[in-house]
Amino acid sequence: MTRIGFITVLLLLATLIAGCSFSIDIRRPVEADDQVEALMQRYFDAFNAADVEAVKDCWHAPGWISNGEANRSLETLDEVGELYAALFERIKAEGWDHSELIDEEIDVVNDTLATVKIHFRRVNQDGEVMLPKVRGGMYKVLLFDGEWKITTQAVTAPK
Repeated sequence: MTRIGFITVLLLLATLIAGCSFSIDIRRPVEADDQVEALMQRYFDAFNAADVEAVKDCWHAPGWISNGEANRSLETLDEVGELYAALFERIKAEGWDHSELIDEEIDVVNDTLATVKIHFRRVNQDGEVMLPKVRGGMYKVLLFDGEWKITTQAVTAPK
């Protein structure tokens, strides 16, 4: 092999090796998953405590909510609080004591958007699961000024 042929082969191999070692990391940041999971845990804890102020702290307004029967825009955090205060009053009157998370699926779509899909059940003051036994919900979570906040909630209507 001539010197020029050897150099050509060497350059081709170097290019091939360099090209094969180039990769793009498409894994989403672990900290985003952890931050969204922490937000949802704060929200679930606040919900189970029927703590309207703590629930409001998990939300960003304007927001939107759908319960399967009606859709509603929430223009301010005060509207978020009013909605949850009425919800807590209603479900407590039905005997609700707390809710239990069955499963949660977090999908960080990009650097500022995540979706969270959950299944949960409501438990009454006697420790019995309220009907329907399994309920579902979907949340849209956005990053605002370094903080993840809920902006949309859609829950299945009781059947």
